[in-house]
Amino acid sequence: MPEGPPARCATSDDCDRSHGEVCEEGVCWGNPPAGPFAAVVSPPSERGNELISRELLELLIPDHGWIGDVALEEPVTYGARLSALCPALTDCSNLAVGATITLTRPSLFPGGPGFRTEIEVAPGTDQFKLTVPRTRPSDTAYTVSLVPAGRNDPSQGPNSAAALLPPKRFELRVPDTTTGKVIEVGAEKLAILEGTLTMASQGLKDYRVVALGRWEERASLTEVSTVAYTSSTGRFTLRLSADVVGAVEIVAKPFGDSSGLPTLHIANVPNSGATGRALAMPPLGNRIEVAIPVTRINGSGALGPVEGARVIVTGGLGNAQSPSFTTFSTEATTGSDGVARLKLFDNAAFADTYRLSIVPPAGSESGVVFEEPFDLAKVGQPRPPLPARTALRGMVRDAGGAPLAGVGVTVRPSLRFQWSLPDGPQAFLTSIPAGTTVTPDTGEYVVWVDPLLASTFGTYDLFFEPRQAADTKIAAPALLRTDYELPRDSATVVTVPDIVLPEPAFIHGRITTPGGVPVEGAELKVFRVVGDASLCTQVSNAPASCPIPATVLGRAPSDNNGTVRFTLPR
Repeated sequence: MPEGPPARCATSDDCDRSHGEVCEEGVCWGNPPAGPFAAVVSPPSERGNELISRELLELLIPDHGWIGDVALEEPVTYGARLSALCPALTDCSNLAVGATITLTRPSLFPGGPGFRTEIEVAPGTDQFKLTVPRTRPSDTAYTVSLVPAGRNDPSQGPNSAAALLPPKRFELRVPDTTTGKVIEVGAEKLAILEGTLTMASQGLKDYRVVALGRWEERASLTEVSTVAYTSSTGRFTLRLSADVVGAVEIVAKPFGDSSGLPTLHIANVPNSGATGRALAMPPLGNRIEVAIPVTRINGSGALGPVEGARVIVTGGLGNAQSPSFTTFSTEATTGSDGVARLKLFDNAAFADTYRLSIVPPAGSESGVVFEEPFDLAKVGQPRPPLPARTALRGMVRDAGGAPLAGVGVTVRPSLRFQWSLPDGPQAFLTSIPAGTTVTPDTGEYVVWVDPLLASTFGTYDLFFEPRQAADTKIAAPALLRTDYELPRDSATVVTVPDIVLPEPAFIHGRITTPGGVPVEGAELKVFRVVGDASLCTQVSNAPASCPIPATVLGRAPSDNNGTVRFTLPR
């Protein structure tokens, strides 16, 4: 093995004693940046039954850089069994109840990751145990989401758990280990939604039908009903969860022999129940295969194919404000010839709604196309090449000004960019692969970004992470530059001012069990807690909860002595 760099110090006199630094292991520890700091300490996965992760609302870092022992927690266990509670006159005695159970709790500090665990309870097993951190009196309760098994299996039939028992959501506190509990899934009386899918006056088969709704006001839509799979009659029956807030939307998606057909919707259905709801497929015409070429202009100015691009065609009639509406989406990936082949419908009224979107492969110098009108009559004609992306280029230097090699550079759309867009463009933006590269010996980097989307100019976050950030003898700290605003002109190359990674503050400590025994393979993440939510008032489409994530400043695993060594940026 090659030798590492020489030691930074021999005694503490070689360090910045005026700011508290001390010399150990040839490293000047301490002189941390200003806080406040929070942290999350997590056990190795193989010890998940005896130790559990812990959030530290405040991590104190002394001037000398030794944070002391950071103890993991002993978990508590919640043990229960699932019990089916079916509608009257329905025999559930032999119903095999399985479910996906997800338990979450928000973070103790603003923007933190919180706690989340998920288990699968196999049908017929019904008994389960959840291993979680203890709920203390000041802690927020856990939110438990229970989704019956078999919801994506058409062979389950109308008497399965997926067809008789809707999802369930409830709050749970676990102050101590608890066993022998019973969770009833379903109810003797639930609101019922009934209706029929038709196409040309005939029943429409092979559709998965479900209701989307909310567990609380302004929350995201999610599945809140049982699932039905249509046969040749096209009929469906859904049972709603008892805890749904507000109206629901019935959504019917094709599968099997109906794959490729549009999705049918009925909006604003009361959660008290409804019967006789009809979803009729509009005239579609013939189903035809179309070839869509995707090209770009390469560095020499020649036109060439783009391989590996996602090509998406969407369409539909009506919208979410209509009593009922239809949506359509299909996609394919371009081959080595740069051509994507998709199957579309040629009815004029339906085809006039088609929109084309293209996402090039990661690292491409060519940009995206978003919901461009797509004319079937022009299929076969050459289409314009993909637009050019903007190249962000710059240099990464260490605190002394020297070029820094081995720094991973990742660029992603900032929250400001995302939340300035409506839901559709916002979802499309987050589906674009992040640009990434690693600096060579010259410290230079180039990453490619889309300058705008839906007439909104882009702002991006650039994350710089030295490859050897865990090695305290050669480390530079990671750095996040947020909200880099692209110039509002046609420039295809933008030079970012030099990124100088700040001086590292070397910090160390030890991860232990609650009894003080060192733990190998645990992880400590340190966050800077700012709590600035001003962005929420500056953008037009922030989520209701407006989650501003805390910034990870340092992270490290523990060695066989439980010691963690990491850097923080000064």
